Amino acid sequence: MGGMTELQRDDVEMIKHLLQKGKELAEKLQRKDSSAVFRFGFHAVPSMSHLHMHVVSQDFDSVSLKHKKHWNSFTTDFFHSAEDVIATLEKDGKIVIDKSYFNRLLSKELR
Repeated sequence: MGGMTELQRDDVEMIKHLLQKGKELAEKLQRKDSSAVFRFGFHAVPSMSHLHMHVVSQDFDSVSLKHKKHWNSFTTDFFHSAEDVIATLEKDGKIVIDKSYFNRLLSKELR
């Protein structure tokens, strides 16, 4: 399966399962650092062709955040929380993405 735009209402249980697994991982990581806070979600326009959910610590301490587009991909509306994806699928049965809008978010100035 590709990105979020291929998801349908029938996929809600799968996304809930991904979210649960992400939360289990976060709980393990929080045993090492109880102050760690995590978010779970998807990029509007993913750079990888298969569906995947990000588990992101909110300290943003990562060598992977070396460019503006990486930072913006997690700190703007480009990042869709798993909870929002589930709610949208339950309500609308699909996810609609305006790729040009979301791609512009990646080049925004850092905030």
